[in-house]
Amino acid sequence: MGLEFYMRRKLLNVHTPDLDHLAEKVRQTELMKKEKEKYRNEQRSKSKPKTGDGLLDFLFQQKIKDRDVSLCPRCNAVFDAEAAAIFEKERMKKELAHREEQAR
Repeated sequence: MGLEFYMRRKLLNVHTPDLDHLAEKVRQTELMKKEKEKYRNEQRSKSKPKTGDGLLDFLFQQKIKDRDVSLCPRCNAVFDAEAAAIFEKERMKKELAHREEQAR
């Protein structure tokens, strides 16, 4: 309650053009948040199969998009070969740095 009173008093002391500018900034911020959330949801939906899709349908869709996806024969997990290669490269760099640090 004290914060609301403080904010109202502060806003009463601000000139009207400043309030218009503040309202526009708030609208822009809210719009940006909505756009970011929409983009994140689109990216998630592209990388994960939908509920009704079968595994082969998902793999076929990824092949059409020129994504090199693989299926683990042991656990039937789908993984992106490019992302796995990047991960492996980073892991090797960390191991090498760790070994060099231990050698000192």
